[in-house]
Amino acid sequence: MELIFSKDCPRNATLSLPTGQPVYSISTPDRWIEHQQTTIKKFHPRTSLPHDMGVIVIHDWNKKSVVEVWGRNVLPKSAGVFKKGRAFTASNGQQYTWKRKPDAALLTDKFDNTLAIYDTRHLINMFSPKDPTPAKLTIAPAAVELADEIVGTFVYFEQQERRAQRRSAALSSFPVATV
Repeated sequence: MELIFSKDCPRNATLSLPTGQPVYSISTPDRWIEHQQTTIKKFHPRTSLPHDMGVIVIHDWNKKSVVEVWGRNVLPKSAGVFKKGRAFTASNGQQYTWKRKPDAALLTDKFDNTLAIYDTRHLINMFSPKDPTPAKLTIAPAAVELADEIVGTFVYFEQQERRAQRRSAALSSFPVATV
């Protein structure tokens, strides 16, 4: 299953099939106080009406964040002390881990099989007049039954990754005092 992002933004985008049919809508109102809440809606395939599917609440400080898909908690947590990524347990009882690569995010199972890949927008050719290819989330056929949980946990993972990048960039802009 290939889901095309309307824009390269894990906070506000529509995810559609290559045919143009919308499948998910992600929306996050701008809030700078206490927490931000992202709502994920899933479009019913026959009626094209959106239904609330998931909610992500990211808290600053010491409050626990929330990632729920169809009312079930799937909050990804650190994969371990010496491991990179964020792991969650899906409705099938299996554990999956989101990992960051230079131009992609990967979802893997316990055997390190890739079940989903998020590719960011990139230029087809720097001399080409065409627009860049849109960001997309590709879910392997074996994982399509978990698509809702994959989308929900991906949105959280990507929001956290981008937040960490912004913080790192902000910290690196401060001059280092030398003695």
